[in-house]
Amino acid sequence: AQAQGRRQPQPQQPQMPQAPGRRPARLPAPVKREVSENDRSRSKLRVYTEAEQDEIGIATLLGEYTEQGVNHGHPTYQKVLENHDEVNVFVYFWDTRDGSEFSGWWFGDSVGGQQVWSRSVETGKGKVPPSRGWRVPWDAECVDGLLIVEVIDNLAQPVSNG
Repeated sequence: AQAQGRRQPQPQQPQMPQAPGRRPARLPAPVKREVSENDRSRSKLRVYTEAEQDEIGIATLLGEYTEQGVNHGHPTYQKVLENHDEVNVFVYFWDTRDGSEFSGWWFGDSVGGQQVWSRSVETGKGKVPPSRGWRVPWDAECVDGLLIVEVIDNLAQPVSNG
């Protein structure tokens, strides 16, 4: 899935980021940044897990995201990087223009990029990503609670998978 005018995702060959087997005992201090009025009006997401053990690559997706634009009529979100070692992660929607197998919400290294890590089982019933129903990696079975997306403002509400 990508921004309009770009190539469709190629989920046949996902590449999961390498993640250590354990979380570091102490995380680096977050990078301080000023919050503008524009930032305050944007929708924000918090992505977390209920998993009791580390899953390979899941830490790459966890964190806060801010709205960055629109793709296929839905907002796109970019992860707020807390240190320079993190990779860019985007949450975005892809419509049915390339077939229903590509439609839905995705986590990837760019909007519509070819490296994708996760895909929602929901196909876009709402304007924000669903809270549950994520496959990690994108072609795996959905494990409830492995990846949870929470809208952390009052501008929009997630689609319920219930």
